[in-house]
Amino acid sequence: EERKKNQSHFIEQQETAWGENQTKEEETSETENQMYNEEQKIEKSSHTTFCAPSEKEKFNIVSKWLTSTLPHLHNDDHIVYTKIFIQDGFDSIAMLEEELMEEDLSFMKKAHRRALLKNK
Repeated sequence: EERKKNQSHFIEQQETAWGENQTKEEETSETENQMYNEEQKIEKSSHTTFCAPSEKEKFNIVSKWLTSTLPHLHNDDHIVYTKIFIQDGFDSIAMLEEELMEEDLSFMKKAHRRALLKNK
C-alpha cells in the first residue's frame, strides 16, 4: 500500500515537472521567436536606411587604418592623430586612402608624416 502511494506520488511529481518543463520550453520558444522577429525588423530596416557610423566606430576605423599604416606609432601619438583625422573629416577608409594629402598631415611629427607618406 505504501509502495503504491510512493509510486503514485513519484508519477505526479514527474508529470508536474514535465508540465513545468513544457511551459518553460514554450516560454523560451516564444522569446526566441520574438528575438528573431526583432532581428528581422532590424535587418529589413537596415536595407532601406543608412546609419552613419558612431564616433566610436569612426575612431575604430581610423585607428585600425593608422595602426596598419604606422604600426610602430606610440599610443599617445596614435590617439591624438586618430582624433585629428576624424575632426578633419578623414573618418573612413575611403577618405583616408583617396583624399588624404601631404598638407593634411601638418599636425603630425615630421618622421611620422614621412613614414605615412611612404606607406600610403
